[in-house]
Amino acid sequence: MAASQTTAAAVPAAGKASSRRLPEYDLVRVVAMVFVVAVHSLMVVDTSVRAGVITEVAGQSLFFTANALFFLLSGRFNLRDVPEGKLGDFYLKKFRGIILPALVIFFVRALYDLRADPVSLRHVVGYFVRGSLGQYSGIEYWFIFSLAKLLLAAPFLAPAFAHLSPKRAKAFLGIGLAWFAVLFVCNNTGVDFSWDFLFSGFVFPFCLGPSIEELLSGRRARRALAIVAPLSWIATTYLVLQGWRTGAFDNSPLYMLLSFGIYIGLLSWGRSLAARGSLDGRLGSVISFVARHSFTVYLVHLMVLMPIAHRIPGGCGMVSLAFYPLVIVLVVLLSLGVAVVLDTVLVKPCQALLDRIVSRLRARGDA
Repeated sequence: MAASQTTAAAVPAAGKASSRRLPEYDLVRVVAMVFVVAVHSLMVVDTSVRAGVITEVAGQSLFFTANALFFLLSGRFNLRDVPEGKLGDFYLKKFRGIILPALVIFFVRALYDLRADPVSLRHVVGYFVRGSLGQYSGIEYWFIFSLAKLLLAAPFLAPAFAHLSPKRAKAFLGIGLAWFAVLFVCNNTGVDFSWDFLFSGFVFPFCLGPSIEELLSGRRARRALAIVAPLSWIATTYLVLQGWRTGAFDNSPLYMLLSFGIYIGLLSWGRSLAARGSLDGRLGSVISFVARHSFTVYLVHLMVLMPIAHRIPGGCGMVSLAFYPLVIVLVVLLSLGVAVVLDTVLVKPCQALLDRIVSRLRARGDA
């Protein structure tokens, strides 16, 4: 999930989140959050029938773009100039807004995973520590581990990527897409390809975050993306069905183009709604509310989905395709409810405690 989408001027030194939000980016966050739930909810689709296989692959091809969307957002709001004297504030804000909530939910996950076992608190704490140190990187929490290293490097990457000129941005985009194309073809045809690219995987959209809008938001570029993005989705679905699965949902130019198209399309739609005043009322409030809790929704959604998926009869053929959208809606709503409770009862009190500790330490330092 992406970092807080507040305006830069609205972020106070203590690292507290601001209430000023940018609705078009909140829209991207909400859609990406739904995509995350949707791609994992594919587990209820019966792939013993051909329609189930096609639904699963088409769904993965579309909904896995959530990962790139979140990295684009994270790069957009974190690859910025940070004065040397403000590095501590930058890292404190990231810890408060991302790492601390993640650790809180990691502990909840430890309790969830061990709920059937009569274990001691020491066992739970040990499980939580091992998960937080690395074991959780093998489940849906991999995103936290990948994002954390980019956030650590963000102030040092910012001089290179926060103010890319149009020519440099185009060159970086072109080099990346070309490299992904060669890698994707070689990986799926059994050809060894060892020429590496420093900005591979999701580092690529993260680094493009600050410049992708200027690069692709022109009328001509948006029209091209409106054609290229759906074609990329169709092509990816077809190629995966033909066995070209390696890198199809991360290290593929088709995946990146589809992700860029969805990102720019959602931002354009959000700004159009805002210009018409459609986001000034209830719709805007709902989007903002869901966006504020979207990070916790991501952290808890599989704990909600798994019990639901296990209660759906397996091997139900075409009927599973009808279950699928219902499961998505149910998991989104239940996960949002759980997220609101956990944010209120656990996350915000822990953040408030951190704020008090930091304030006292700063007061002592100023004394």
